Amino acid sequence: DTFHEIVLRSSSQCLPMVKYDKIMVGQDQGECCVQYFQKGLQGILDELFNPRGSPHESTVETARVTVPTNTLQGYTAGQSVFAPHNYSAGHPPTTPGIMAQMVGMANARLQANGVASLNHNVTTTSNRQNCITTIKSHDLIYNAPHSITMGISPKALVPPHPSYNLQDDCAICQDTLSDHLCVSLAACGHTFHRNCLQRAFASKPQCPICRKHVGAPQGKSPSGKMSVSVSNVRCQGHKETNSIVISYDMRRGTQEVYHDNPGQSHAGKRATAYLPNNGDGHHLLKRLKYAFLHGLLFTVGTSATTGIENQCTWSSIHHKTSPTGGVMSHGFPDASYFVNCNEEMDSVGIPRADRLGSDGTDV
Repeated sequence: DTFHEIVLRSSSQCLPMVKYDKIMVGQDQGECCVQYFQKGLQGILDELFNPRGSPHESTVETARVTVPTNTLQGYTAGQSVFAPHNYSAGHPPTTPGIMAQMVGMANARLQANGVASLNHNVTTTSNRQNCITTIKSHDLIYNAPHSITMGISPKALVPPHPSYNLQDDCAICQDTLSDHLCVSLAACGHTFHRNCLQRAFASKPQCPICRKHVGAPQGKSPSGKMSVSVSNVRCQGHKETNSIVISYDMRRGTQEVYHDNPGQSHAGKRATAYLPNNGDGHHLLKRLKYAFLHGLLFTVGTSATTGIENQCTWSSIHHKTSPTGGVMSHGFPDASYFVNCNEEMDSVGIPRADRLGSDGTDV
């Protein structure tokens, strides 16, 4: 009997069909993901059926992860046609990579619908480390503006809808809306006295009721540079991949009119932060780039740790400045970090990652 039935202990050990977001087309994260699952499944098979690591030494027939060899037939007929995908020490698989097979299936489907096929270059590799390292080292420069216009753009305002009850109270001053000139926010439709809304937007450009941000956020960071690279250092709790290293070099300079002490000098700051080089890390990196380019990561003020004034300090968006050590050391592991950091960026109006390009700009 050359076939063996494998009973998995739980559904978490099953390899799912991988559904790709459109943003992944033209990139190789998908291949990395598939290779990761394939490697994990092969590890389970090796543990159960190839305990000595080499197929010819196993006491039972070798168990192998298989990949489709006839993608068009498998797709159109609703079934998969498989062939053994052999592994041996020091030799990469000789059959085409899984991603190539899936791209073929996608092309077949698109062609069947009369749509041009995807142009996707695939590099097949058994070295997952090389596959994960898709980020090239690069720098972003932020030049702080000499002034920040606080307030609300006239384009963000519209007349109140005729159905709106002007006998209601203004949510800001609590006077009746009909007592003064009223306007509505185009972004959400909430209505206020115009003067009240202008005063509210002088401190924070968001709706006082629903907190929806209006316009692009702008922070008070001094000028500086953000450098992104990839390192073989592993973030604790994310040992399956390497890490993204973010280095900040904020220059010393003179405080602008929107800082605490305009005209006085302020200190510079150098800092290093870490993210795991995976999907969550990539998404957070795009939002951090946007935040940096809009002056939202740093500010000038009094250091919370030393009490010294006129320092360049972190703003409200937390970073992991160590790959290890846990929460108390501002490092990993931290199971809630991605959720908390994304919420912090939501609170200051940073767009979601799917609305940003890899350079952190709007798409």
